[in-house]
Amino acid sequence: MKKIYFFSLFISVLTLLLGCKKDAPLLSKGFIKYFGGVDVDEASDVQQTADGGYIIIGTTKSEGKGGSDMYVIKTDSKGNEEWHRTYGDTLDDLGSSVHQTNDGGYVFLGTFRYVAAGVDSNKTDAFLIKTDSGGDTLWTMKYGYSGTNEEGISIRQTSDNGYIIAANTDAVNDGDMLVIKISSLGVLEQPLAIHPSSPTAGLDEAVNILQRNDGGYILSSFTSSLSSPRIAFINNFPISSSSNAPSKNDFFEPTMETPGEVALTNDGGYVLTGKTTGDDVFVIKFQDLLTNPKTWFKTYGGVGFDIGTSIQATKDGGYIVLGSTNSFGSGSRDLYLLKINAIGDLEWSQTYGGVGLDAGKVVKNTSDGGYIILGTLEFGIDPSNKDNIITLIKVDENGNITNK
Repeated sequence: MKKIYFFSLFISVLTLLLGCKKDAPLLSKGFIKYFGGVDVDEASDVQQTADGGYIIIGTTKSEGKGGSDMYVIKTDSKGNEEWHRTYGDTLDDLGSSVHQTNDGGYVFLGTFRYVAAGVDSNKTDAFLIKTDSGGDTLWTMKYGYSGTNEEGISIRQTSDNGYIIAANTDAVNDGDMLVIKISSLGVLEQPLAIHPSSPTAGLDEAVNILQRNDGGYILSSFTSSLSSPRIAFINNFPISSSSNAPSKNDFFEPTMETPGEVALTNDGGYVLTGKTTGDDVFVIKFQDLLTNPKTWFKTYGGVGFDIGTSIQATKDGGYIVLGSTNSFGSGSRDLYLLKINAIGDLEWSQTYGGVGLDAGKVVKNTSDGGYIILGTLEFGIDPSNKDNIITLIKVDENGNITNK
């Protein structure tokens, strides 16, 4: 079963967008919300909040201090903006990951680019901001080595009320993953830990990090030296590549190329989504990386380019997957939502988008049994002058856009 939602972008609406916020036009009926300004705005992460609303993080060039800035939007349960904030300085700062904290506030993770002696230093650090429930800053921290570049990728609060951060650094080889464990106040609990996904030289990049049920961590990553996604188990501290369980590589499918998120499953296992070498979405299910082979491996897509970026376990024991496709849909590329059952069989798929290159970023379960989808929608008639808009879509358990 496949349905297509087309967001009609009329010239008159596009003209209006040049002079007002992008979320003002009603381009389609139902819960479809747009956020941004007159320049490029990119979506990164979303979470449903304790009050039933949503917290969104991304990057904006439409406002802020200059260049690009971390961009955070808080909405109510219907997706209407309650407040937004930008964080950063005059150069290109980025927003990557958001998490609501146990005290009702938030942590925002991204990348900060330094100005040195009034000019661009070409150096960056992972950038963490802790705020109250209204987005007002309580404290900020930057993490990195001297003279190198670090970028913040993923953050989650841990069972001890601290935080685990996955970042990337160019301090070693062509680039490696950086794992950072901090206290509830942002203080380092261990030295910055390089955690390569393979012992060989090459680029290793983190995608997301989660705390496992046993207190350790699991990390989705990519390594160019092996041209494949990898999952890393990281045990309790001290973290080092020698004292922790290594990535389990020997049962991974040779067709896996680009990783998306890794997620915990309802039965204590793990699922990973991404893209195959044949440009299809893949999902792999495994119960225990260290002792058991994969449970199953499935691919989804058509004759074009299809990729999975985000995955979550659902209450019925299956999984919801978000990505992007140009095999199906109405535009050059659309958001691609798939529901699969506990053994990976496709139950339904939906596409959402306009005429441009649209990208699905994150899907999360919502408290009413539906799903919230975050993506970036491209708009503009002139191919040389297109902009991006942050898009929030609420759908029911069958992927139909809701009216509430």
